[in-house]
Amino acid sequence: PGANGVQYHRGHIFVTSSDRAILIRAQVEESTGNYVGGSLSVMAQGIAGDDLAFDEKGNAYVTTNPQQTVLRFPGIGLKDAAPAVDRFMVVGSWESAETAGPTAAAFGRTEKDNTCLYVTATGGLINPVGEGPVPARVFRVDVGVKGEV
Repeated sequence: PGANGVQYHRGHIFVTSSDRAILIRAQVEESTGNYVGGSLSVMAQGIAGDDLAFDEKGNAYVTTNPQQTVLRFPGIGLKDAAPAVDRFMVVGSWESAETAGPTAAAFGRTEKDNTCLYVTATGGLINPVGEGPVPARVFRVDVGVKGEV
């Protein structure tokens, strides 16, 4: 797919493109939603990103469906952020049946779970783990930072 995950965050639209293995950002006018010409930039490369969510510190959490992981890109949601140099695995691995096929992510919305990232997973339909796909599931990861919803 071209555009896969789409997320509005602090005056910008962030889009994952699984096909191109990039995460892009474009500034938009907050009052109209119109694209600000010349603001399109590649924020991360080499990721098969599917969906994403942001915490209040501007960190992006990207689900990587075929790689069975959720990655954190520090600070790329901040106003003057440069393209990501660092990325950190939050959860998962190539062999992880528990996180197989992470496709979507969202932060909890209550006081009890607002630091928890909820992730839907296909069970590895695209890239099976072991003998084949496992049951689809939703898993939760407490990242220790409040999500921005």
